[in-house]
Amino acid sequence: MLILVEKDTEPTVLEYAVEGVPVDITTGYAFTLHIGYPTNPLSKVAAIHDGPKGLIRLEWTADDLKPGDFDGEIVVGNTTANTERTLKTEKIRILKRLV
Repeated sequence: MLILVEKDTEPTVLEYAVEGVPVDITTGYAFTLHIGYPTNPLSKVAAIHDGPKGLIRLEWTADDLKPGDFDGEIVVGNTTANTERTLKTEKIRILKRLV
């Protein structure tokens, strides 16, 4: 489960690894996170944060994260091979900001 907090604007860094080993994503990869909000689903394209270590970064605006539990998925595209697959499907919990 990916846990985030409503209205956070600090970037989230995630690792792309296969069998626990980070994948070098320096070139040829694209990542998109989809959050299944019921009325207006959100898709965020991730930036490469540290390619050799397999790290991606998701940037947020204050309106991106709405409180609740949602279905989500991360889709990875290999632009070199022109392929795409769902990397991970999981629940996303967005906690309500208290202040």
